[in-house]
Amino acid sequence: MTNKNLSLIGAALLVAGLFVPIVKLPIIGSVNLFNSGSNLLGLIILALAIVIAGLAATEKIKEAFWPAGAAAAFIVFLFVRLQIHITNMRSSLDELGDNPFRGLAEAAASAVQVEWGWLVLAVGAGTALYAAFQDRKAVEGAKPLAVQEGVDKKMAVLAAVLLIAGVAIALYQDGVGSSDDEWPGTPVSSLEDQADAIDAAAEAFDPMMDEAADQSNSSAERSYLSQVDVYDLKASYMDSMLDGRVPGVEFKVKNNGDKTLNEVKVTVVFYDADGNAIAEEDYYPVLVSSYSSSGTPLKPGYIWRQERGRFYSAKSVPEEWAAGKVTASVTDVEFAD
Repeated sequence: MTNKNLSLIGAALLVAGLFVPIVKLPIIGSVNLFNSGSNLLGLIILALAIVIAGLAATEKIKEAFWPAGAAAAFIVFLFVRLQIHITNMRSSLDELGDNPFRGLAEAAASAVQVEWGWLVLAVGAGTALYAAFQDRKAVEGAKPLAVQEGVDKKMAVLAAVLLIAGVAIALYQDGVGSSDDEWPGTPVSSLEDQADAIDAAAEAFDPMMDEAADQSNSSAERSYLSQVDVYDLKASYMDSMLDGRVPGVEFKVKNNGDKTLNEVKVTVVFYDADGNAIAEEDYYPVLVSSYSSSGTPLKPGYIWRQERGRFYSAKSVPEEWAAGKVTASVTDVEFAD
C-alpha cells in the first residue's frame, strides 16, 4: 500500500474517531468528541485531518508529518486529561464519608467507562504519521524530522498553532483561563456535570443524614439511661434563705456506663398521702453547653452530688404533698462529643 493511501486512511480514521464513543457516562450515555460540532477540541482534530488529507491528495505526503504529529500529541493529551478527571471525580467521593448516598454516587462513578473511540483516533493518527515519516525518508537528502523550506515549514507552523490552540482551549475549559465561562460540549464537561450532580444530591441528602444520625444518637442515649443511677434521695421541707421553708430534694448521680455525659436530666415525682402523683420537677445536675455550664461533664464511674448545705427547691409543689414521698429517675442524657 502506498504512503498516499496510508495517509488518506489515517485522515479518514481521525474523522471517524470523532463520531464514535470515547467515554460512557451514567444517564447521559456514550459521548463522542464531535458532539454535533459544539466541541472545539473535536474541531481541532477535524482541521488536522483535513490538512493531512489535502496534503496526501496533492502528493505532499511528507509535509503531513507535522499535522499528523500534532494530531497524535493532541489525542494523547486529551486521553490523559480525561483519565485525570475521572480519577478526580472518583477520589472526590471520599469526601462523602459515611453519607448513605455514597453507595449510589459510587455506583454512578463506577459506570464511567472509557470507550473504543480512542483506539480509532490513535490508529488514525499513527497511520498518518507513519506514512508521512516513510515518505520523508524516501525523499533523497531529506531528514525525517527536519523542517524543509516552503510548504513544509508552513505545515510545521500550522500544526504547532493548532496544537497550542487545542491545549489552550482544553485548559480554558478546565478553569485555568477563566472560571466564569466554559466552552460547552466536551466529554470532560459532561463528566464534571455528573460529578456536580452527585455533589448536589449528596448535599441535598445531608439534612436527612443528619436527622438519621440524631435519631441514632437519641436511641443510644435512651438506651444509656439505665447506666445512670440516682440514689441517696432525700426530700423534705427545707429552709431557703430567700424563700423560707419550701419543699426540697437532694440526691446523687453516678455514671455506671462507659460514656462521658454533658447532660443529665433527673425527674422527681411528688406524691400525696394516698400515693398519688401530684407534681414533678425536672433538674439538670449535669449541664455543659456553649450557653451554660453547671459543674463539669460526668465521666464514666464518676459521681455527682450537690454542694453540701445546698438542695434543689420545688416551690411549685402543692401543700397536698406528703413530705418525703418522692421518686427520682434519670429521664434524659446527652453524650459528650
